[in-house]
Amino acid sequence: MKSFHVIQNIPSPYRLHLFNEMWRQLTALGIDFHVHFMSDFSKGHKERPLSWHNPKIDFPHTYWKDYGFGCHHFNPGMLRYLRRVKPTYLLIGSTFDTFTGFLASQGFKSSVKCAWSEGNTKTTGKMTGLLGWIKRTAFSGCQFVGVPGRDAANYIALHQSLTKKKMPTPIFLPNLIDETRFRPRKGFESSNIDNLRKELGVEDKKLCIIPARLEWYKGLKEFLSNLPLQLIVDNWKILILGQGSLNEEIKNIIEECKLGNSISILNYVSYEKMPMFYAASDLFLLPSLMDRNPLTVVEALHSGLPIALSCMAGNVEEGVTEGRNGWVLPVKNDVEYREILMSIFSTDIKTLQLMGEKSLTENAQFWNTKGVIQQFFSALGIG
Repeated sequence: MKSFHVIQNIPSPYRLHLFNEMWRQLTALGIDFHVHFMSDFSKGHKERPLSWHNPKIDFPHTYWKDYGFGCHHFNPGMLRYLRRVKPTYLLIGSTFDTFTGFLASQGFKSSVKCAWSEGNTKTTGKMTGLLGWIKRTAFSGCQFVGVPGRDAANYIALHQSLTKKKMPTPIFLPNLIDETRFRPRKGFESSNIDNLRKELGVEDKKLCIIPARLEWYKGLKEFLSNLPLQLIVDNWKILILGQGSLNEEIKNIIEECKLGNSISILNYVSYEKMPMFYAASDLFLLPSLMDRNPLTVVEALHSGLPIALSCMAGNVEEGVTEGRNGWVLPVKNDVEYREILMSIFSTDIKTLQLMGEKSLTENAQFWNTKGVIQQFFSALGIG
């Protein structure tokens, strides 16, 4: 019997959604499916939300004993097991930043192996020296590499330009969310939306949602310094959802700019409540200085919101079609940044709604769960 096995570091919620759909489609094809987790959060992932721990998992899976340190997992029992069962297809997460992933990329010669990478050309990490060699050695042990978008495919091409080793063929495997949960405003009871907007103080204003950790790489300080202040005070409420080491500093900036009534910070909103917050909003904005492939973008697209997204985000090409569903934020150029923010926050509500419709009907389709996985399997020769 053919088998498809996955090596994954931890049971992240969005990966569980992906694995459930993989299991469903492969079972229908008569192919055995199994996920092997390197850790159950007991090692190296203390920063992950407690709500992620002990998830309910329906698909076949195993948690393996970890002999690594921090996030650099080493699971010899898993590797011995996979050597014995000889999977037909092997998808390898954390290919070069765990001992398990690296060793798996170099073994199992009889399997069709697919690395899994979210690297992009904007924040490449170390490309030379020992770390560069480790990455390219890991990649060269696989025939394919699953990438979340076009820029991630360019990242693999960049590695190819630095070596004579043959890099794997990129195939799209975008980061997915459960699109049945995230839907436009019309998919919710209007009274619930009205009540939430009233709680947030935006009955007569437009609401901009920014789900972002309060850390330097999310670019919130730079965003605040370039805001068109009077436009915000007169017409908008900005809601920042997140917490982090810059909490007090960002609060102080908001007070210094006299925006205390126009910008609010909520430290925590449960995953169950997030769809309602998106649906109650009029604009999604993410001003990151560094961001691989933020899932909040995908959630906002499926929620039918116009998108204002940093040029440094790995999924900006797929997430934003300028002039149709949103804007690209030039976060590295203050003059252009201020101009584009002025344009964004001057946009009338009707135009924002039309742009949000395009987000849902056009851009969000890149992250259609069923179609994405069918195409991925087809590229591997399955089906």
